[in-house]
Amino acid sequence: MEAQYKRIESGRNASMIENPAQAANANFCIHLIAISGPHRSPQVRMLFVATTETHAVYEGQGSWTRCVRWIQKLPCGSISKQDLAAAKREFGRDRYAAFPTITASLVELESIGLQRVDQEQHAPSIARTRIAD
Repeated sequence: MEAQYKRIESGRNASMIENPAQAANANFCIHLIAISGPHRSPQVRMLFVATTETHAVYEGQGSWTRCVRWIQKLPCGSISKQDLAAAKREFGRDRYAAFPTITASLVELESIGLQRVDQEQHAPSIARTRIAD
């Protein structure tokens, strides 16, 4: 039996999952970028960027620890302690780090609290026309 997904929330934080096909796994590269705060504990912007035919970018912001927890919540759990340590060193030096490609579904990324940022989330504007007298 195929799982069915539908929107359960409206507004800015609405899910962008519109059909079960989007629940299929895709490969993502994870980028962690320091955006503000002291060098020792900056605020981090984490981007999951799809590297396959699925076009999707998901974002989360928080501390380094919070971002690592989000990654570890994913069922794939494919990032080793060695990769985490290397990324932490790189992040401390360059205020940027990337993790190797992981596999996850769009549903899984949304379930851990990440927001999709590659699609317009606003209703289309209505063009107004002036009627001549």
